[in-house]
Amino acid sequence: MTDKQIKLWAWLCRQGPKTVLATFAALKIDTNDFFSVVGSMKHDLEKTTSRKLKVAKPLDELGKIHELRFDRMKKVKKAKRAKKARAIERQYWAIVGLREKGASWNDIVSYLSRYHKLKVTREYLHKVMSQLADKYGDANENA
Repeated sequence: MTDKQIKLWAWLCRQGPKTVLATFAALKIDTNDFFSVVGSMKHDLEKTTSRKLKVAKPLDELGKIHELRFDRMKKVKKAKRAKKARAIERQYWAIVGLREKGASWNDIVSYLSRYHKLKVTREYLHKVMSQLADKYGDANENA
């Protein structure tokens, strides 16, 4: 298709359906042909305009668009920390104190269950405490 034909198709697409039907009726085109022509017209128009858009944008601009999209995706994807992990984090220093006093992970799980209504397994508690030790820089996590 030439640029002139593309512009004509684009203009025709922007018109209301009555104008398009009247135009095809004036040209005496059969309705079956009408829908096949409109379908091919739409396909051709999308194909040519998308190709032009891809070529028209400089690579820097496309890179910025991809960065923005990726950042937006990361913000949406970044989930809140699990409720139990947040509760353990609130009790981090108390748990560290209990570990320094020689309490086992099972003892701490019992303590959290009884006094803080927090039911966790000792494996999960140990895993979260290890992550928190890395976060807070606690070299002595007493594992």
